[in-house]
Amino acid sequence: MKIQTLGTYPLAQKTSYLLTFDKVQIILDAGGTEQNGTLRLPQQILQSLPLYIIITHCHTDHTASLPFLVEKLAPITIFSSILTKQMIAERGTSKQLKALSDQIQTIPFNIEYQLDEIISFLLTPAAHAPGAACVTIYQKNIPTFTFTGDFEVPRRLVLKKDMPPHTKSLMFDSTFCAFLRCPSVFRSILATSTAFSNLPSLHPQSAEGVSQETSARLNLFIRKLNSQRTIQVDSVHALPVNMIVRKGNEYTNFGDILSGVDSMQSFRQQAVVSVPTSIHSGSTAAQFAILCGVPSFMMIYDFCFYGDCFRLGSGLIKAYQIGSKIIQSQMRHFQMWCDQHLDYRDILCLIDCCMPKVVYFQHALRINEVNDSAWLVGQLLPFLTVLVFNKEEFSQNKALNYKNIIHREKFSVSLFVILDMFESYGIIMDKINENLFQCGKIFLYTQDKFSILSYTSDMEIQKIVSSLKQL
Repeated sequence: MKIQTLGTYPLAQKTSYLLTFDKVQIILDAGGTEQNGTLRLPQQILQSLPLYIIITHCHTDHTASLPFLVEKLAPITIFSSILTKQMIAERGTSKQLKALSDQIQTIPFNIEYQLDEIISFLLTPAAHAPGAACVTIYQKNIPTFTFTGDFEVPRRLVLKKDMPPHTKSLMFDSTFCAFLRCPSVFRSILATSTAFSNLPSLHPQSAEGVSQETSARLNLFIRKLNSQRTIQVDSVHALPVNMIVRKGNEYTNFGDILSGVDSMQSFRQQAVVSVPTSIHSGSTAAQFAILCGVPSFMMIYDFCFYGDCFRLGSGLIKAYQIGSKIIQSQMRHFQMWCDQHLDYRDILCLIDCCMPKVVYFQHALRINEVNDSAWLVGQLLPFLTVLVFNKEEFSQNKALNYKNIIHREKFSVSLFVILDMFESYGIIMDKINENLFQCGKIFLYTQDKFSILSYTSDMEIQKIVSSLKQL
């Protein structure tokens, strides 16, 4: 099998990959933009081989080039999940795309579909959008390659065992990974903003009018809640920090404090939330903070400090009406709506379930972010082999900054040559325990240090959390 990128680097919103087998070719997604729905079509697309397109989900950056591909490469067979087909038919970004929905053949989740006597594929839920799927390719009924698309790993999928199968290799399409940052960096940045940290009223940021627009949205949201609170958001303060919680004079990561509070009431009394955001997801994040009754919060705009953020859906609004305990039970982790499709905990959880020998990081966007994400996962999982595909030349100086990451400066690479090499070196993830989530190792990791602790029971993780609090 060979993998090639069809999205035109370095432009964003063009997710599309070509898999070439001996007798079959598969295109994974057909990304593009509303203004430019074209992709790079290499000569390696062979008209003599049957060609299939598998769409992971309905978003524009995964579907907009579908009319272009059908026009250039017909005859072609298109597959998607049932909900993805419905979403394309109802909300496709062009008349041509909506019209193509009739040609899409739907495949149920967790049902292996045979393309020929050797190649088959399986769709499993990705939870990123209605009908979103991860795609696992089988060769002679053996899972060899999983493509994530944009995905999340909610606890409900893990508990239901609704995850991709164990596979030889795993390719992450979304590489806006939440980076770990030294807590001292957070403290030094936040120390300059203590004047704002105790107020729900926040300061304007550099883009004229954005803070006022966000404030208006938040205040409208507050009024719709029919809340008894008298919260009023005047403006927005831009601050380049990850989500941080302040307890007294100490700053810590939000996930750490959340694991240590007994209830949402306790969280409301303690937390000051700072979130990296765009205007849309910033409103969402602030809405959640308002729902929780957080005393104060800050938001940032367009910085590279990608971190934990949160999404507010109708389910959480209803949950608020029922009670704070339901909000707490439904929370997974907090994730940005746009620009950051992926949280590094999603990466770890999926690696944990699929137990691949090789992990690929690839995206038609900024290569430094791909490298940073790959490096982070390599640090957290030193026993795993991480591959990055770069179009641009990778200098020796850059390579020193990303140790233990294997770089390939070509769009095309032979997967099985790499796998054979790793097998000869004995690089493999061992399955340790199935007691907790019925998958592989279960990881507990901290934001303060590059460390992973594996645990096997609820009692053991409580001990680990207690010991971490004493650090």
